[in-house]
Amino acid sequence: MTADALRRRMGDFSSINIPGKMAARMGQCFSTTNIGSSRELSPHEWQHIADVERNGYVFSDGVGTISTNLLAEVAERLGYNKQTLSAIQIRVGGVKGVLCHDPTLQGRLICTRPSQEKFIAPNSRDLEICSRAQFLPCFLNRQIISLLSTLGVQDKVFENLQDNMLRAFRGASRDNGIALKMLRESGSLEIAQQMIEAGINVDREPFLRMLLKALKSQRLQDLQLKTRLLVPDGCLLMGVMDETGTLEYGECFLQIQRWHESNPTIVSGKVIVGKNPCLHPGDILQLSAIDTPALRHLVNVVVFPQKGRRPHPNETGGGDLDGDMYSIIWDKSLFPAESFPPMDYEGPPPKDLDRPVTIRDVTSFFCDFIQNDNLGPIANAHLAIADRSEQGAFDQRCIELARLHSMVGWRFI
Repeated sequence: MTADALRRRMGDFSSINIPGKMAARMGQCFSTTNIGSSRELSPHEWQHIADVERNGYVFSDGVGTISTNLLAEVAERLGYNKQTLSAIQIRVGGVKGVLCHDPTLQGRLICTRPSQEKFIAPNSRDLEICSRAQFLPCFLNRQIISLLSTLGVQDKVFENLQDNMLRAFRGASRDNGIALKMLRESGSLEIAQQMIEAGINVDREPFLRMLLKALKSQRLQDLQLKTRLLVPDGCLLMGVMDETGTLEYGECFLQIQRWHESNPTIVSGKVIVGKNPCLHPGDILQLSAIDTPALRHLVNVVVFPQKGRRPHPNETGGGDLDGDMYSIIWDKSLFPAESFPPMDYEGPPPKDLDRPVTIRDVTSFFCDFIQNDNLGPIANAHLAIADRSEQGAFDQRCIELARLHSMVGWRFI
């Protein structure tokens, strides 16, 4: 068995003429996954549907659908909560992306789109699960804080969030109620939450004190080095598309359920949405979360509309729906006083060799990537200039750095 023979068994990459894309597609085969179904998908259990495209944008980029029965099978096999499982990130042969629950599909069925098909692998039909949609806490970082500050959020707001975190850390080592609230808000240490709920006192149980001390140490380090501020009225969710076509441009649907809650909660009203990395002021979107009965089967995902001139995921950091995670905040104190038009994230076409890619081309690509990977320095320069300039992230140098930051990734794939 040779290396070339192994690569041929992975799939057919002969139609790919871009070295960076070839490397990414081969790497797709090495994703850490779990088999989510009891048997391979038969031809009648796997349908291909069209993408939703408009104005040169793919609104359904990276997302397909899955039936109730098959999603329940995945939940049972992998130990997920059936009540809150609404989307899974998958690999099926050469297909990658997200499958979102569609209650109208009958039987055992998935529907994938052309935007999810990356290469041909006809001999692999196992439904492999990379991750699932779930409620995760929302944390601000230096980039988001810089943008929100530029858009008019007062420094006192961030200071209050920091003070609340520090106050919770101090009280968690003495008071069960404070400790449980902190653990639930940060989505951490389920075993510690269960111990407290069972009546074990944090000031008497050594193991519980050790867990809380470790969490406190980690959070303080993140606060000091990365300025990670917990936002209680926010969450980090996987993005999906409204398959019903109900939502209008500027709207979204948001229904959340934390692991310790028995029922979901629908968030309504104004929200802000962002995605990391975010360097451009237009990466912070202001949307209206509305209660949509046709979408109430979806929990712990943020549902974006398929209507409008441009997809909302693309407007925030050039994102898509193949598993990207979006920060959603409904804390009114963090709402920007102004908005800024989103940046155009359409990058230049990558270098096409106009011939099949060889493994030597791939190794040359990696060398080029290592030598020219400037994402870190660009992001650091952006943060430094935004901090020093009176215009903040509106400074033209920051706008140019944001553009360059987006171009670096496009250059390789």
